Amino acid sequence: MKNLKKILKDPSKSETTRRSFLKSTLAVGAGGSALSLFPGLAARAEAVSGTIRYSNWIGGPGDIEMWENVIAAFEAANPGTKIEYEPVAWTEYWTKLNTQFASRSAPDIIGFQMQSRTWGVEGRFEPLSEPFADLLDDIVISQLKVTQAPIAGGMEQYGLPFRMVGASLFGNISSMKAAGIDYPSEDWTIDDFVAAAKRLTNADQWGTAVTGGPVDLNQASTFGARPTTLDYSTATFNSPEYTEFIKWQHDLIYKHKVAPAPADLSTQKEPFSSGAVAMFPSASWMYPGYREIESFEWDILPDPIGSHEPKTYAGPDNLGITTDSKNKALAIAFLRFVFTRASQTVIASTGMPVVIDYLLDESRIAKEAASGPANYGYFVKGAVERGEGYAFAPPFFEILGHIGDAYALIMNEESPDIDGILANANARIQQALDA
Repeated sequence: MKNLKKILKDPSKSETTRRSFLKSTLAVGAGGSALSLFPGLAARAEAVSGTIRYSNWIGGPGDIEMWENVIAAFEAANPGTKIEYEPVAWTEYWTKLNTQFASRSAPDIIGFQMQSRTWGVEGRFEPLSEPFADLLDDIVISQLKVTQAPIAGGMEQYGLPFRMVGASLFGNISSMKAAGIDYPSEDWTIDDFVAAAKRLTNADQWGTAVTGGPVDLNQASTFGARPTTLDYSTATFNSPEYTEFIKWQHDLIYKHKVAPAPADLSTQKEPFSSGAVAMFPSASWMYPGYREIESFEWDILPDPIGSHEPKTYAGPDNLGITTDSKNKALAIAFLRFVFTRASQTVIASTGMPVVIDYLLDESRIAKEAASGPANYGYFVKGAVERGEGYAFAPPFFEILGHIGDAYALIMNEESPDIDGILANANARIQQALDA
């Protein structure tokens, strides 16, 4: 991790470890004080009072408790304020949010992903460049750019990323040891990966899995493949590179027989935690749950190398202030509180990487590795040093749907028309980009 920035401003104020975080959370739930998580609580914000609403999707285990603790600490530091927290399931969140925007009743602060590039221009977000100018230098620049949108004369900041999401390859180390497979080196190849998957496949376990969608982008990058050009102007889902990658994935199922068809995978309870899949391409939002695995040893594996050096699918979870907000002063004050050292430390304690430079140094990684996987550093290093940001332009979910439809047609059939299916999906993705 030598290339990560080592700018922790006060090493004496160590980040909360997993165990102490959980203990504090339980204490709060049993009648304790959230303030115990916020030593040296920030001073009261000036001239703020009243109530605002904050809504976000439930990203994984610990999200609700995390935000409840941050909110309780803010309200304690700012008497006369109330943050009404509205957590919503991922499958319902975006529909509900669009309905609220249509009726001009959106919450004051919302969580979002790529939408700043359209919603900012459409006037759904308040500009943040000026009120948060002093904080922007602390945020990893690759993640910050995702929350910008073009305006006359330059770019405007319409959101702030509070943590990173990204894909990684998770490995069942217990199964690997039983199969006589050593932990892979950073220069292992996709051929090495397939060989390992064959040795790990047995009557009780698949060697790997093909999941489709964004979590496969890590492996796609090793083929030099991505579903759109870097400027998001042109769909490349049926490029020679992406076609080669899709055919390689199809071979994992039907030629090498080391992965289940997606239809069969969907019948499994969580494939990695249950032990059904030994090397599983998954994502950061699953990491907090994986940390609770006790039935086997696991770790994060380096991405295997193909014809190209792998990139890492990495993008931020963001917060923005809506133009529907009736109390923008309070919204700004709370959002600034989210980016204090104390709040960011609590957010980091769920295990998902945050985007604040001073919480990305080697000491933070060492603390997480002490209570989680030994190679947690790959998780952070990949996102920070090799992260490409989201590979999809808005409309993100429409494009993701076209990719998912193509995967279902290809990966659930032994002899599909791969070229034709990819061409049709690519045309639909291009229509979405053009729109």
